[in-house]
Amino acid sequence: MLKFEEDVVKEYEEKGGEHLEEMLLPGLGAIYHSPLCEEETRQMIREELLQRNIIKAGEELLPPHISAPPKKIDIQKFAKIMKEHLPSYSALEDKL
Repeated sequence: MLKFEEDVVKEYEEKGGEHLEEMLLPGLGAIYHSPLCEEETRQMIREELLQRNIIKAGEELLPPHISAPPKKIDIQKFAKIMKEHLPSYSALEDKL
């Protein structure tokens, strides 16, 4: 592991192991499932996650979630959902 990587991991470990797992697993999962990732790198990722007890022996990493491109989103459905929840997204909501 590079010095920079060690510093980043140390910072996240200080925030708590659960937080580190939440950040580490999706990132490494995306690399692991990339067609550019070589088997040696996949093995290193598996070993790192096993060592940290994030995955169990024989367990595979889930592929990353890929969102639909904006052109394929049902904009009417999205607008309806957002309209229902819009008040909870307002940072300027009057608290009086």
